[in-house]
Amino acid sequence: MNRELYSELATAYKIVVHEMVTGATLDLDPKLLVIAIQRAMSCLLHVHYQSVIVYDPYPANSWKELHGLYAYAEQN
Repeated sequence: MNRELYSELATAYKIVVHEMVTGATLDLDPKLLVIAIQRAMSCLLHVHYQSVIVYDPYPANSWKELHGLYAYAEQN
């Protein structure tokens, strides 16, 4: 259950990041983008950690999503 909760939180933060990057939400502080990226990455890492604890495989594409968030954060 913990892993599913973190997975849902990561999805929500990724949606926020996507909307901020594409300009769907105009009146937001740019600092919120940094916070959303960090929290999305943190939630994805919690998903990985929970997977390791119970010997489950990582969710599909989770490493790709994590690296994509990191690459975007590093560029900007």
